[in-house]
This record gives sequence, structure tokens and C-alpha cells, in this order.
Amino acid sequence: MSNIYIACETDKGLADYLASCGHTVIDVEKTDCVYDAVAEHPDIYMCKLGADPAAPLYKGDKSKLGFRYPENIIYNAAVCGRYFIHNLKYTDGRLLEAAQDYVSRRYGCAMIRVNTAQGYTKCNIAIVDDSHIITEDKGIFRAVSEKTDIKVLLIAEKQVKLNGFSHGFIGGAAGRVGNEIIFNGDITAHSDYVKIRSFIEECGLDIKSFAYPLTDIGSIIEEKL
Repeated sequence: MSNIYIACETDKGLADYLASCGHTVIDVEKTDCVYDAVAEHPDIYMCKLGADPAAPLYKGDKSKLGFRYPENIIYNAAVCGRYFIHNLKYTDGRLLEAAQDYVSRRYGCAMIRVNTAQGYTKCNIAIVDDSHIITEDKGIFRAVSEKTDIKVLLIAEKQVKLNGFSHGFIGGAAGRVGNEIIFNGDITAHSDYVKIRSFIEECGLDIKSFAYPLTDIGSIIEEKL
């Protein structure tokens, strides 16, 4: 089984489901390292080094975070196959080293860095597998489409809630656990649900969602034991 990291104020429906599958649910508690709206978001503090459930989880040093953007996004990268996707101006050096080491061992090649203007990169990317991602961000869509062989599904924006802001992001409302892409809320209410479902199912994965508004909680992050 796995440890699954979720925000401490996540709806009980998600937490109960993960526990019922035999996983250990670990609530990420708020800190005063970053501003309140993202202070309990797992993807602020850690980064999964690949789409595979068995990929290692890099846990950052909270003392290196700054309170506001961009000092709070040093670990908010997306790693997909051989590619490391982030605003590289702000990426933590130790995270880059850890990702490079894993990619070298896993794929036998150098990691390819993909720069994006969007610093909240993982928030804006739902990683399906090593060659498929979903995003609402047009800049991420262009950068990844032009510089990689990853298939990118661009979906309509501003359909995800985030407390304290007008909207959140699809990556922060989702995560891969085993062979499921789990959404924190009702993905069927999304205007692009049919495309999203088809994209995920074409990868041989299942979808799980819940009957409450789709909400950004800073990703659902699996740590395989």
C-alpha cells in the first residue's frame, strides 16, 4: 500500500475513500512558511519524481520556502517521464539533482528540462502517465507540446475552486494513485469531462471523483511503500 498526502482540510469523502483502499492518509498541516491559501498544499512542500506510482517522492526543506510567490514555488515542479517541467529560474537545486538522479537510473538518459513561465507548474498539471498530462494553462501547453513528445490535453480554465482565490487549477485537484486518476470533487461537472475521461481511459487508467465541487487542494500525492 501507500502513503497518500492530502491537504488537512480536504473533504472527508476523499480521505475515507483512500483509507478504504488500504492506504495511509497523511494530512499536510498548515505552516507559516507560505501564505494561507496554499499553506496545507502538499505540492508546495514535496515533488513526485515521476508518474509511476513507484517513483520516489522528494520532500523539500520547508525552511527554504519564502512566504509568497515566487519563493514558495521552488518544489512545485512536474516530472513526467524524462522531462522536468517548471519555471527553472526558481527551482530548488537539490530537487533538480534528485530528479536527474532518478531519471538517469529509470531511463538511462539525461533528464530534459522544460521551462515554463508558470511557476505553479504542478498545480497546473494533472499527470496521467509518463507521456500524458492535462492542463488549463496555455503557456504550459505550448512549452510542453513544442519541446517534448508528451501528449497534452488542454482544457477549459476557471472550473476548479480554490479557497481565497477566484479559481484553482486542475493539477491541484487531482492525483494518480495506483491505476486511478482521482479528482477531489465532481469532474463530471467540468465542461470538458468527456475529453478528460477519454484521455485518461486511453491510457488504461480509471477515474474516481466525488459529489462535491471540484477543488484545488495542492494535489493528491502517492508515496509507494
